Amino acid sequence: MRNYLLAVTIGAFATVLALPISLGIAKNELCEPYKCADGMRVGRCDANGTVIEYLVDPCNQHGGQVDTLPMSFVDVSSTHPNADAIAFVKSQGIVSGYADGTFRPDQYINRAELLKILVLSIQTSNPDFHCTFKTHFSDVDEQAWYGEYLCKVLWDPDAWVEGYPDGTFRPTAPINFVEAAKILDRALDFTGTEGKTWYEGYARQLANRNAIPLSIKRFDQSITRGEMAEMIYRLRANIQSQPSRTFEELSV
Repeated sequence: MRNYLLAVTIGAFATVLALPISLGIAKNELCEPYKCADGMRVGRCDANGTVIEYLVDPCNQHGGQVDTLPMSFVDVSSTHPNADAIAFVKSQGIVSGYADGTFRPDQYINRAELLKILVLSIQTSNPDFHCTFKTHFSDVDEQAWYGEYLCKVLWDPDAWVEGYPDGTFRPTAPINFVEAAKILDRALDFTGTEGKTWYEGYARQLANRNAIPLSIKRFDQSITRGEMAEMIYRLRANIQSQPSRTFEELSV
């Protein structure tokens, strides 16, 4: 009755804002995020594992709640460990998959693919913007499919990608976890810095946000397209209730 009266008092504002009220429920309560029809996830618990009560449907601005999302790609089943993440990045227009309707979640992602995904994740399209390369790499075809994305990044004074000392970019080279951690940190304006190793601060940033999937077991492990979707999903949708590797676990 108390919550009902509060909802009535708030009136019209409650139909727009999902105001959270923390309930003193044990941390072991199920904290799986709410699934929304457009692929967004809304946290069910706060960072301490306390369940949040919402005055209105937490997905009211995202098409309502759903029990399960439709299959996002023909090769991504509902039981795939990264299924929710892949559905999210597709719904946000961050990925579109291949022409045959597949996403190939278990295929290693290369530097050019990661570049495109991050540009689509953080930048708004501007049809009037025509990019001119400020930086050139000896192994980059500026007319290739990834050329416009690389150009947009390099145009930024705070460009968050770098080449190698030999003047190459190596667009088709697989990218490993710590390389991706650094790029994610810089692209999303986190505050990671180099520690005892060049990658420590960046890896810790992801660990602190519960954004390292359990399938990642080594710092130098090449990451898959599904794992990259998982990290972006957790960072963009602020999903902190999923199990994550710690920096210390990867250090073993």
